[in-house]
Amino acid sequence: MACISIVMSVYFFIQSDKKEIKILHILNIILQASYVAFSDSRTGKMCLMAGIVTLMIIYAIMNFKKDMKKTGISLLVLLVIATSPTTIKKIYNFASTLVHTSETKPTNIGREGDIAGDISNRRFEIWESAFEIYKDNAVFGVSRKNIISYAKANDPTLYIVNNDHMDFDSMHDLFFDILVSQGTVGVVVFYGFGIFLIVIFLKNAKKIMDKDANVVLFILPILILILVSTLVMTELVYVDSPISTVFWMLLSYLMYYTCSLKEEGSKNE
Repeated sequence: MACISIVMSVYFFIQSDKKEIKILHILNIILQASYVAFSDSRTGKMCLMAGIVTLMIIYAIMNFKKDMKKTGISLLVLLVIATSPTTIKKIYNFASTLVHTSETKPTNIGREGDIAGDISNRRFEIWESAFEIYKDNAVFGVSRKNIISYAKANDPTLYIVNNDHMDFDSMHDLFFDILVSQGTVGVVVFYGFGIFLIVIFLKNAKKIMDKDANVVLFILPILILILVSTLVMTELVYVDSPISTVFWMLLSYLMYYTCSLKEEGSKNE
């Protein structure tokens, strides 16, 4: 949510003409970027980069021909925001090193110990377990609430139920969550639905950009940001979370807006 908040603040900063509003959004960006930095969330950094880069591309398409210099400067500022958590972390660690004494250790930001020897932070083993379950239940899966009990009853050596941490009922990846829960049928239905929506949007993207490009500038970076998060998190399906709520709400509005323009075009023909 911190990354979503940053992207939203960037958008409202661009749209607002009031200095007080711009200052508030700058403060929010600093606050949220600091949260990502101090939590040292690799997922947060990856999602923020995806969201800001998407926003940069759309902003450049909208404004590059109008004012190349201003657009170029804006894109550089956006790049600074995208990398701000990493910058904050480096500045803080450097300052911490300078002020510590011989009797104290520097309080550096970092979670290197969590991923020492395992860059995926257990995800590779979890995904391997998911695939093993899928191989025996390829058509319909084992259902979301049955993953742990199925693993314990049929293959207790699987990592998701045989590790030194916990029983993993989440696969930490949208694709593997659907694959193990609903099998091939679930994957085909869900991703088929996603492709269908993408095709509808792309067919009408020019109409949307011509009529109100700000709709795309606001919604698409957030949707891309959230989709990137599903590569390493359980979101969108099987959970009731703020991120999922934001995603389906924005996607619903984007599809509504797209279809309304499509109908409007049909009436004018």
